[in-house]
Amino acid sequence: MNGRLMSRTYNGLQQLTETVDALSGTTRYAYDGAGNPIVLQDANSNRITANYNTLGQKEWVDDPNMGAKSFTYTGFGEVETEIDGNLDITSFTYDRLGRMESRSVNGTEEASWKFDSAANGKGLLARESRSDASYARSYSYDALSRPYKVTTAIDGEDFVTQSHFDSNYGRLKGLSYPSGLTLQYGYNSTGYQFRTSNAASGYTYREITQMDAWGEWEFASIAAGNYTIGRSFHGETGQMAGTTFDSLVQNHQGIAYSYDSFGNLFEQVVQLPSESPALNVENHYYDVLNRLDYSTRTDGPGIDYDYDAIGNLLKKDDFASSYSYTGGSNGGPSAVKSVSLINGGTKTYGYDQNGNRTHENGAQQIWYNAFNKPTRINRNGANLYFYYGADQMRYKQVNQTSGKTTLYIDKLFEKITGGGETQYRHFIGDIAVLTTTEKGSDVTHQIGFSHRDRLGSTAAVGDEAGNLKESHSFDPFGKPRQGNILDKETAILESAYSTRGFTDHEHLDDVALIHMNGRAYDYNLGRFLSVDPVIQSPGNSQSLNPYSYIMNNPLAGTDPSGYTPDCIKSDDGTTTCTGTVKVNQTGSRIVQRVTATTTTSGAITSVHLSGGNGGAQQTVAGIITATLKSTGFRAVDIGSQASRGNLQGGQGAADSGQSGDSMPITGSSNVACDSCHPTSNFEFDGSGVDAGASLIADLFPGVGSAKSLGQVFTGTDLITGEPVNRWLEGGGILLGMVPFGKTLTKGDEMVDLYRVVDDVELADIRNTNAFRSAPGQFEGKQFVDNLEDAQNLQKVFSSFFGGNQTIIRAQVPQSVVDSASKVPFADIPKGTAITIPTNDLPKLNPQS
Repeated sequence: MNGRLMSRTYNGLQQLTETVDALSGTTRYAYDGAGNPIVLQDANSNRITANYNTLGQKEWVDDPNMGAKSFTYTGFGEVETEIDGNLDITSFTYDRLGRMESRSVNGTEEASWKFDSAANGKGLLARESRSDASYARSYSYDALSRPYKVTTAIDGEDFVTQSHFDSNYGRLKGLSYPSGLTLQYGYNSTGYQFRTSNAASGYTYREITQMDAWGEWEFASIAAGNYTIGRSFHGETGQMAGTTFDSLVQNHQGIAYSYDSFGNLFEQVVQLPSESPALNVENHYYDVLNRLDYSTRTDGPGIDYDYDAIGNLLKKDDFASSYSYTGGSNGGPSAVKSVSLINGGTKTYGYDQNGNRTHENGAQQIWYNAFNKPTRINRNGANLYFYYGADQMRYKQVNQTSGKTTLYIDKLFEKITGGGETQYRHFIGDIAVLTTTEKGSDVTHQIGFSHRDRLGSTAAVGDEAGNLKESHSFDPFGKPRQGNILDKETAILESAYSTRGFTDHEHLDDVALIHMNGRAYDYNLGRFLSVDPVIQSPGNSQSLNPYSYIMNNPLAGTDPSGYTPDCIKSDDGTTTCTGTVKVNQTGSRIVQRVTATTTTSGAITSVHLSGGNGGAQQTVAGIITATLKSTGFRAVDIGSQASRGNLQGGQGAADSGQSGDSMPITGSSNVACDSCHPTSNFEFDGSGVDAGASLIADLFPGVGSAKSLGQVFTGTDLITGEPVNRWLEGGGILLGMVPFGKTLTKGDEMVDLYRVVDDVELADIRNTNAFRSAPGQFEGKQFVDNLEDAQNLQKVFSSFFGGNQTIIRAQVPQSVVDSASKVPFADIPKGTAITIPTNDLPKLNPQS
């Protein structure tokens, strides 16, 4: 293992108390009597401390980088107020089901949510809005309660996106943009989406012609056959081995990759015949903590990197020969206070009490809202303003330097005004960007087809005729370079087709930053501008650094939001990417998980949330809704699923079931477009479970008890992030999944246990007179040992899930109870939860 060894120490309660990494960096953990984490100390002895009340609710947390935060709660355990280091007070109100209704900052309401009022939308979000009326989003649902239409209102202008589904499998068959452009999707006989085309003209933007055993596509025809993109993957690991971008007459670009024994990218070979040099090779080397140590190129200078024990950069010699973390204006122990530039001179940085970088040498100033999102960036005369919706995602940018205003409709569509013209930019997944420009009576169209590297960054752009128009590359930390990996003089993206570049995030060229929606990122410095509210892996010493980019292994994955990185497959072919979204409702960087899982019956009909409190679930629900609303859901049926039927206009109706691939759609589009994914960016676990499955919510915010329901339902330890060997495997869902308890009587007599079930499980029990587990989804079922706990849980489940929740009494042999797993929960005050394994369920006798 090349000396890459680490150790972990646990106390008698099996709580992690210490980790020692391969460089002997020691991270320590401490807990209170209830098992709540109260101290997390990094390898430089910096401490995050927390305190909890008698209910296990976090009263305050003090983070040396993020500052101090304190919390109050409603009688139902929901976060009511939060006060941060800048003394901003954020308040929340909830409806009777625990769903967030409003959010206020310093006494002024700034966002609100309404549920249940949309047709076919019982229990679903109907509208979210900013209280100043500058932004609102309304959701419409079809007869199957699928979100088929989303209307986004920005400054009084409506933008409508619409999804169209087929009637055979409930799959997304088309997608309509606010401009009227509609895409059409085709599926092959095994259910894969292989063709994307313009629904009006029939022009094909991408047709996938070959896939591998991993489900990755290997060859595709692009731009009506004017290009081909080839991709290859290592069969043992699934990692990308190479990709090519060719027209009918010319090889435009080729990139080949190789990896070390730990799965780290070791070499990339870039071939670009149109540039000089036409071939360039880059190699990367890592330290024993898998941090990037140095990089070399056959043409161009190499880069050397140094770090301290907790991942603070000490040198990045394409930018600064040294980094200092002492002195300066505010900022914690991981905030860069100054750097010595390689070309001479010094940059100094200042921070607010929340750890947000606010200025650089006086040349750059940054302002933030109460959610630590940049609202204004001023640098060397450039002045950018950002506006955020109820979900805290950008919906508008005003660039006072260029005089242009950009309105964002998620990652699908942008409207850009200024300079006497209006542009409508359509993002067609990872395939193309279509821009329609109106200037007076003149209307022009431009489309650029993208070739992407292994991280999803734009490597090349070609026009519709097969001509290479642009080539790009990025250094390991995201700084723009020439396509042949030589350095640029300007070190900015400078694309005529899109502002998206490194890992498909938006570059702010005027201020040399990347906006990742959650946080902004400085690719020259190699650090984020603000503190990451999530500690993704507390057991990893490098995960505790809140400013570092992907634990200083920037080639190992992507960071979709600037909060929690996605991964690249490891050397054993596994991956840590799941359907779990992590949010920070209470402000602690100790991870809290909310798991989203789909429920299907031919088509996905609902999404269930587990873990976190009501506010955390609301945050995740907003993220998921924002992601899924325009793209629909993908069916999971297996069998003959070739494209059939006509896509209907109007209210996203299902198709008529006619045979053939023809999809006549009303409406028109002058230029072809495409789309990349028929589903969202989230990959949900448990997508094949029967309708009616449900998840329990963790009622306590923050980390809460180490024996909380959230820990069991995500199958992970909330302190270490490691798998928990309990009754739930893989984070999937099951039929009627709810935790229950044990009995106290002795001997092999029959004793009473109680379980709360929904209507689906109740019907199954009545039909079979037995308890049954969903095949392949669940290890057993959970019970409590007393009626009082069952009645309490019945109220909780009714509040969170709605519908009927029924208490079932079961007679159970004492020997079964004695051998079953028993886990105490703060949520069950009188007893403990007991899991009856699947093979023992036939021994139970349902009574009432």
